[in-house]
Amino acid sequence: MPSLGSPLSFFRRRKASVQVQDSQAALVHQQQQQQVIQEQQPRRQQQQASATDRDAQAAREREMEQQGERIERERERLALRRETAQREQFTFTNQQQQQMWSQAPQQRQLSPPPPPREREPKRGPLSSQQTQQQSQSQGSGGHKPSPTGRPAYPWSARRLAIQPVSPLRRQPGPPVQSPSPFPRYGHSLPLTSTNNGELFLFGGLVKEQITNDLYSFSTRDHSVALIETKGAAPPPRVGHASALIGSVLIVWGGDTKTSPSESRDDALYFLNLGTMDWTRVSTPGRAPAG
Repeated sequence: MPSLGSPLSFFRRRKASVQVQDSQAALVHQQQQQQVIQEQQPRRQQQQASATDRDAQAAREREMEQQGERIERERERLALRRETAQREQFTFTNQQQQQMWSQAPQQRQLSPPPPPREREPKRGPLSSQQTQQQSQSQGSGGHKPSPTGRPAYPWSARRLAIQPVSPLRRQPGPPVQSPSPFPRYGHSLPLTSTNNGELFLFGGLVKEQITNDLYSFSTRDHSVALIETKGAAPPPRVGHASALIGSVLIVWGGDTKTSPSESRDDALYFLNLGTMDWTRVSTPGRAPAG
């Protein structure tokens, strides 16, 4: 019968076999954990990257909101500065006009009467050189030359005669007196007059209020009257421009915004001076700045 050895050696071999199996099982378990970690690592990196992108997007949105708030505050500050400058300019102009009107009667009373004109002696026939000089002086507009040889254009003051309101239709009762157009700032006045010598003043700033009223000035009798109109009249504005073409008054541009949220009116407005009817004209394309 073969010898199986001592029981001690058998248990030793059994223990060594169990230790080898445990080592192999631990090695397999460690490899499986490493494999799981390697499979989960890209997912974790992707989650971290998406979290970083979300934080960056939120930071960019916060920065854009702060920048928008800064721009809005700057716009409000510029609008307040412009309004303050307009008020100061209006107040300064008002004070100058009041001072001018208060000093005008005193200057007329204190100014001495003009000296009597002396009779010019009779002259003989003019020479050719004198005739040429006289024709040149008449061609320059008929103004007498000053001592320096240049034509003189003296200043003169005239008080305006305020006439009643010019209504579209005759109404019963006494006429309504026109309010004085002055003091006024930022209005428009065409460079040319009508054939009857009329100039038309439109809009402007009156007592810190933007208006769209229309006045007619007569250069013949120095009178002024408020004109009633109809149709699509331009909204109140300041700093605009106007031109007179034939019997049509054209108004365009200026500041028509009463609040920062409103849009600027870029339309053309035509006034038929025969019917006193306004017409709003929309033009295609990009409007000029101003």
